[in-house]
Amino acid sequence: MKLTARLALSQLKVNKRRTTWTAVGIVLSTAMITTVYGLGFGSGIDMVDRLIGDAPFRAIYENTINGIAFLMSIIILTISVIVISNAFRVSAAERSRQFGILKSTGATKKQITATVVYEGIFLTVFAIPLGIVLGIFTQFLGVLLLEHFLFPLIENDPTFPYDYLVKFVFSTRAIWMSLLISASTVFISAWLPARKAAKIPAIDAIKGVGEVKIKNKKVRTSGLILKVFKLEGLLAAKFLKRSSRNFRATVVAMSFSIIIFIVAGGFLGQMERLSSLMWQDTDVNVRLSLWPDMTRSYLVDCEEEHHWSHEILDVEGNYIRTECFVSVRLDIDLRLDDMNEITERVRAELGKNDTLFVRGDVRATTPEQVRIDLRTLIDVSDWTPQMVEVMDEWYPMMRDGMADMGVQLVIIDEVSHRYFAELAGVGLEENILINASRYHFIDGRRIEFEPFRIIPQTLELPGFDWESGEEELSTVLEIHGALGVAQVPLELLNWSVGSLQILVPESFTETNEYFEISRYEWFITTEESARIAAYGDEILLDFVGDELGFMVHDFDAAEAMDRGMIQLISTLTYAFVGVLILIGLTNVISTISENIKTRSNEFAMLQSAGMTSKGIRRMLNLESIFSSVRSLMFGVPLGIFGTVMTHRNINSTAGFSYTLPWIPIIISVVAVFLTTWVTMQHAARKLRNQNIIETIRSGSGM
Repeated sequence: MKLTARLALSQLKVNKRRTTWTAVGIVLSTAMITTVYGLGFGSGIDMVDRLIGDAPFRAIYENTINGIAFLMSIIILTISVIVISNAFRVSAAERSRQFGILKSTGATKKQITATVVYEGIFLTVFAIPLGIVLGIFTQFLGVLLLEHFLFPLIENDPTFPYDYLVKFVFSTRAIWMSLLISASTVFISAWLPARKAAKIPAIDAIKGVGEVKIKNKKVRTSGLILKVFKLEGLLAAKFLKRSSRNFRATVVAMSFSIIIFIVAGGFLGQMERLSSLMWQDTDVNVRLSLWPDMTRSYLVDCEEEHHWSHEILDVEGNYIRTECFVSVRLDIDLRLDDMNEITERVRAELGKNDTLFVRGDVRATTPEQVRIDLRTLIDVSDWTPQMVEVMDEWYPMMRDGMADMGVQLVIIDEVSHRYFAELAGVGLEENILINASRYHFIDGRRIEFEPFRIIPQTLELPGFDWESGEEELSTVLEIHGALGVAQVPLELLNWSVGSLQILVPESFTETNEYFEISRYEWFITTEESARIAAYGDEILLDFVGDELGFMVHDFDAAEAMDRGMIQLISTLTYAFVGVLILIGLTNVISTISENIKTRSNEFAMLQSAGMTSKGIRRMLNLESIFSSVRSLMFGVPLGIFGTVMTHRNINSTAGFSYTLPWIPIIISVVAVFLTTWVTMQHAARKLRNQNIIETIRSGSGM
């Protein structure tokens, strides 16, 4: 074995504590990279192969997986380089006197560099294989975790393809990539500080000049520190300033850990709020939807007459082929009797405490089945202040004069119509204005309000051809009563603030030839959502076959899937963030421990000058506090900024206000102070038994 290799090996044996923590950092980073690549290039590509047979689409998904794996690799490698390179830099700094002596006896820069690089090689031979094995095991656990969360979500859905389940697949490509990247990371992390140490002149190295440069300029500290923390605080602050380079990587590692933890916690909290907003508004857990008007497209030969075409390209944008389609409009006459028949069949399956609400949307059409838009002019002076505020944000030009608003006609089931007619104080054949709306403001506020201060008595409804814009019919609609926010269920709230919603009797479509029902919806509250949803699907399929469009929503199953996915994302996110934080902690623990060890001579001198052991411990405690505060000063604001940015992206479609992620912030603050304090106390235990005279004489008593 070469002399440089033996020196490196002896250095690893002498500094067992730093060697251990550096090896732990390499093992964890290698394991994470192996896990990411194994899930991406092994399990992920396997699932893509099972689901997608078309080569261009497979390439798109593969590129997506490559992109995600690359992004996660960059994050892992960033923190790994910071941690590992700092460990080798500390090793090179401690051995500067040894390097100076070697240089004075004829050692070259290449040999000095090789001494530190060999440390990295020895650690690589041991740590990287262990990290790869741990990564493969973690990939296996990750697949089990994915199955644990995903299988309960799909086991009750016979239509869900089980090919969507992730399987464990051993990928040699992932292993080789992990080996190459991890080895390169360790080599570069060792080579950079080694090369710098090799450039220090022999005399300067023997004197200890290099990492620490003596300057005539005094190290200034705040006088407030002396007043508040006394002499121990002043010494702690001055040491941190003099050794800022030693603690820089530690502060960066802790700050990085704080940032990713706060961002992850804030993001997951926002996802929970989004899920709550989606599912907290109504007790309805099953919805059946049926619409008689739909358009279907059929693939035809492009030489035949077709309505539209689509070019198929590969992932690089090269032309493959052209597909042509014919669009056919299916228009089935669906009457009230049909709605009532389906309603009675559904009602017969409901339990004693279950409820049913049926709604139908009415549309106007020409004899040629061209849709007619119903609109009316409303005096804005009849609006409530809430409506004025909403319309000012939604469409500022509606502030003055008369507002052009759309009109939506609604039919509900007989039982519900009788109930609401009594609430409004009108007859069963009279029209009722739904004077209730909901709106999400840009600033995150959500309100339910009554748009009209004065209820219009008569509405003139000119109808415009949806395609040409020309007027096709003119209808006068009388308003006999109104229902406010407190009187209508969520299913009748008007979500389109630019339109009016009017409840008309069942006979309306029978006495007005231009009007027909365009959509039915059955809203069900039941304790057996899965059974009722399956029965509803059976009824609609049996009733309409393939001629009509229909959809069945089981909101309980959807909410369970949504919350299950959030739990899955939370678990994976915290696992990823947790390992990154552990990698950073290896640097924190190693740096603080080595700092205590190398300063034993300084502590002995302070004791000989009259400082007690209690005073030294207080100084070390203050050092941990000051370094923690510095990390928090960078980490917390950047972490909060990250949560603001994630909220901005989510809120672009969700609409809820931003709140500070207090719990992740508090956990970060407590964890940082606790980590530095415990590490400092553990490392300082060896100071208790050191002999002051022997320590000063030898330069180290540890």
